[in-house]
Amino acid sequence: MAGARYAGEHRGKFDKDVVIDHDHSCCPKRTFCGECVRGILHRRCNSAIGYLRDDPDTFERIAEYLRGY
Repeated sequence: MAGARYAGEHRGKFDKDVVIDHDHSCCPKRTFCGECVRGILHRRCNSAIGYLRDDPDTFERIAEYLRGY
């Protein structure tokens, strides 16, 4: 997990709410090879990345939308 980063502040139980994020284009199944680890994320953040298909442009559009309120 060399070079892995932690994104944000952890607010839950470490063993249940924190997951290892990996590049889904490398390992599209539930398991991963270990070579494509990107970092450690809160489970909800990791789910959001998955729902948005790892597309940073979509994240930006959502952030812009939220900043408008």
